[in-house]
Amino acid sequence: MSSLPPQVPTEQQPSAVPPPILDYATPPIIGLDLKKVAMQQRAIIMCIAAECGIVALLLADTSGPLGIVLYFAFLAVAITGAVVVFMLAISVYNVSLGILLGILSLVPFWVLVKRVASVICKSGVIA
Repeated sequence: MSSLPPQVPTEQQPSAVPPPILDYATPPIIGLDLKKVAMQQRAIIMCIAAECGIVALLLADTSGPLGIVLYFAFLAVAITGAVVVFMLAISVYNVSLGILLGILSLVPFWVLVKRVASVICKSGVIA
C-alpha cells in the first residue's frame, strides 16, 4: 500500500492543435439530386409491386374481359416502369446509357404483347 493519496483527475486545458480531420466519407456527387433519385427508385419499386399483384390476379383468372383488362394494366405498368428506369438512368449515368437501359427493360414484355394479342383474337374482340 502506498502512502500517497489517490490522485483526482484535473480538467485539462484545451490544446491549441485541433484534432485531425478524418476523410472517411466519400465526396458528394456534383449535379446529382438524391431526392429525385430516391423518388424514382420508389416509383420503380411501386411498378414492380403492381406487376406482382397483376400477375397474381392473372394467375387466378385470365379468361374473359377481366383477363384482357389485366393484360393491358400489366402492359401499362411495364411501360411506366421502363420510363422510370430511363429517367433514373439518365439522372445517374448519361443519356445513351439511359436509352439502352430503357429499351432493355422493355425486352421481357414483348412476349407479353404477343400473348395479349393472342388472347384478344381468341376472345373475338378482333377478328
